[in-house]
Amino acid sequence: MNTVRELIELDERSRTALAIYENSLKAAIEAKHMGKGIAIDPETGDYEIGNTPFSAARRLRERHPKKIVIQFRIGLVPNPARALRLQAETIPPTKKVD
Repeated sequence: MNTVRELIELDERSRTALAIYENSLKAAIEAKHMGKGIAIDPETGDYEIGNTPFSAARRLRERHPKKIVIQFRIGLVPNPARALRLQAETIPPTKKVD
């Protein structure tokens, strides 16, 4: 179970990832990838796009296996609380590709 401190840190990471999306990625990717999933590493700004947020996170974790990544759907209004809930589960990296 997550401690309050871990949840606060995760919430900060979610907000950072959403800020990266809004300020650096949204204009460049939203029209082409509307409705697809995106996963962002809030520490590096590295990201991956997939058919679903889960598949994007899986591929990003292949490059950054020990990092927490934030995932959501492109084009939907990002909700930090929802992004935080999505990160409550650990998604192990796999070799499967969309």
